Amino acid sequence: MGCHKETIRRQIVRGRMPAAKVTNSRNRPEYAIPLSALPHEAQVKYYEQRGLQAAESAALAEPGPTAAKTDKPAPSPSRKPLDSYTEAERAEIRFWREMVAQWEDYRSQPGQPLGVLDGRFVQHMKVEHPELALSVPTLYRKKRALDADDLDHVIEQRGKARRGRSELRADVREIFNYYYLEDGKNGRAYAITQCIEYTERWAKKHAPDALPFPAYSTFYRAAMSIPLAVRVIKRKGMRAYYNEVSVYTRREYESIDSNDWWVGDTYTCDVMTMGPDGKTHRPSLTAWVDVRSGIFVGWHIFFDSNKSQNTIYALRNGCLEYGMPNNNLYTDNGREYLTFDFGGRGHRAKRVLADGSVPFAPKTIVDYMGLRMTNAIVQNSRAKLVERSFLDVKESIMKLFPTYTGGGPDEKPEALKKNLKRGKIPTDEEFRQKVDLLIGGYLNYQPYYGSVPEDKGKRRIDVYNEHLTHLRRVDEDVLRLMLLRTSKLKTVTRDGVALNIRGKKLWFNAEELHALHFGEKVYVRYDPDDLSKVRVYNEQGAFMLEAPRDGMDAMYGATQEEIARQQQAKARFQRVVLETAQTFLPDASPEEALALLTEFAEENLAGPVAQKKPRRIELVQPPDEPLPVAVGEMDIFRMNRNTLNGGCDDEYDEY
Repeated sequence: MGCHKETIRRQIVRGRMPAAKVTNSRNRPEYAIPLSALPHEAQVKYYEQRGLQAAESAALAEPGPTAAKTDKPAPSPSRKPLDSYTEAERAEIRFWREMVAQWEDYRSQPGQPLGVLDGRFVQHMKVEHPELALSVPTLYRKKRALDADDLDHVIEQRGKARRGRSELRADVREIFNYYYLEDGKNGRAYAITQCIEYTERWAKKHAPDALPFPAYSTFYRAAMSIPLAVRVIKRKGMRAYYNEVSVYTRREYESIDSNDWWVGDTYTCDVMTMGPDGKTHRPSLTAWVDVRSGIFVGWHIFFDSNKSQNTIYALRNGCLEYGMPNNNLYTDNGREYLTFDFGGRGHRAKRVLADGSVPFAPKTIVDYMGLRMTNAIVQNSRAKLVERSFLDVKESIMKLFPTYTGGGPDEKPEALKKNLKRGKIPTDEEFRQKVDLLIGGYLNYQPYYGSVPEDKGKRRIDVYNEHLTHLRRVDEDVLRLMLLRTSKLKTVTRDGVALNIRGKKLWFNAEELHALHFGEKVYVRYDPDDLSKVRVYNEQGAFMLEAPRDGMDAMYGATQEEIARQQQAKARFQRVVLETAQTFLPDASPEEALALLTEFAEENLAGPVAQKKPRRIELVQPPDEPLPVAVGEMDIFRMNRNTLNGGCDDEYDEY
């Protein structure tokens, strides 16, 4: 054929030339091409190269000019009768006949160059048939084919040469679909080329007659013909299906007023800042967003680890600026929200502990504020409006800083490393001041992007003010009491009650706590920003007293003044206990217990006593047994002497 073998290999892979994949004597794959698939000239050349007889090669030769003069020329293979074509092909032939006839009539206009008329005609036809790729060369080509009665070149032939070889058998397609749709939620989804390889290995063992396979494009079309929802759920997993394809409930915002719902979350800022110690880090932003208007109502920037106290700071800022939420808080399932003293344990709560006891569940901050907290479904990011608001923070604010890091390696700016090296790093305080200003004065004044049509085009702050029907104002001191943190249950010891704050144990005690509640179970509520005192509650949740910091710590080598001060504190605690003890005693001292019992004994002896009336009286006699022998040294002479004298009656007789 006069071409390179790689050209033939590409045609085989693309399905343009039929071939069977075989293994040669060296156990390597080769392609076996049937001779009938080659052009006529190549077949004749094949026989001639192998020295076949002239008669056999002449049988394949085309009729020459001499034969054309004596015999009637055979019809060209492309000149087939019209009824041999399908209905769609006959319609296409009629279309081009009419098109060429219109073209010939149009170009017969006098006084105009044919090239200009042909261009105008093509433009007119493109307007009438925009789906048709028409050009002047195409018209000439169709006219030559119609004049030569070569109908095969009139109809569209692209792809028909591979018809039958570009389709998958039903069993092959099912096996390919099995590998392509194998569960990919754990990262096991195979590429199409891998699926083709696995399917080919299966066919060699179970369906060798299905080989060779069509080109890659055939398998690609087979894969893309699978419904998109099926591809997503099987190849990417349930989470991708839920986020990309599944139906979802549209939230109806028209009936919501401002401050009805606040949604909260935390965002790691895409900016590097410098702390007081000169080290760089990425700050974080925890925020609450009003669902109705989309404005940031409360936020807090912090530079350490994410803790629930940062969430409380943001909530406090929002309540002081825009009032308390009316009904609900909407959050994810992070531990900064599902802590026992902020919103409760949620789905992490246990009914019974390992020791069989009921877990401690005090009144939460959300309860004190009169709110209800709703937690989003796990891994359902689209349910929280605040995450879309964080995207505005990233695009509108974070990119303004020279140390913008981007949301990932693909977004990392080229100038970041250079700016860090040059020291163009904002400090923590500078970053906090600018972000606070831009959120409150820029983002909250941006156009409303929610789903309520009548609010489109308005500023978000205006939408908030227009739909604010109920405002819950709260005094700062009252809010501080609501937002106090709660400790676990503690036993009142000799030192009072202790709090572990950042690894340091702080003791709190009061005279009343020591005197009245020593050994009892209590819990305390405290403000992390003011640890001068705590509020003590009993196990049932009733407020008992306020306990200040215990000042009974003394280091070795303490001065006499410090020791004296602590001794005075001890004496004060002792005096309170004694005073408390007096509350349990009568005002006047009663008669002493000795005198009381003596008088009672005399009264008993002087009083009447019931007479003895026994039913049976028994006289006890000594037992009739010999007296035991005295143990010790015996004097036989004295015994004989006593016997002669008639015995001895006196137990004090001398020896």
